[in-house]
Amino acid sequence: KFKTTVVKPRTVRIQGCLADTGSILNWTPPTGTFFNVADSNTTTPQNKNSGFSEITLQGPGAETDTVGYLLGGDPKGVITPSKYQGSFVSDERLLVMGFGAGIRIGNNAWDDTFSFCRFNWNRDGILYPGDAGGESGIVYELLDDSFVNNTRSAIHIGGPSTAFPPTFHIIQGIFEYTSTAF
Repeated sequence: KFKTTVVKPRTVRIQGCLADTGSILNWTPPTGTFFNVADSNTTTPQNKNSGFSEITLQGPGAETDTVGYLLGGDPKGVITPSKYQGSFVSDERLLVMGFGAGIRIGNNAWDDTFSFCRFNWNRDGILYPGDAGGESGIVYELLDDSFVNNTRSAIHIGGPSTAFPPTFHIIQGIFEYTSTAF
């Protein structure tokens, strides 16, 4: 059980074993961010095989003020500096459940891929708020992902942004029992 945010550089891969039953990481506080996937390297990482694989991130509940993971620099500069990068991250077979936001897009997050991931039982599966800055929003690839039983939306795009308009390429996904898809 975790109570402190973990900052994971983009080039590090966290590999589990069987996301549903084997590698479950629990975030217990009713507020806060579990992981921040970002680093200060401003060059493009050569290793696109980063991110999470075969992991479950379990939160305290959909109606809490929690984030499964913040992708990119923290817009408020509290967890990581706002100039940190969250680009070229590739997650596969990641299950994010029980958070206010499963994934929250931060600053400088672009060209990220989610393959065979599940964003279930959150308030928002992916949250792209209006405060995401830098080069956030250019392209997000969603390959065969599922969004099930999110209480507000599968992908919530909110407010004006100083960043680029978000572009999501959705290739074969499941959107079930969610208040709204977008």
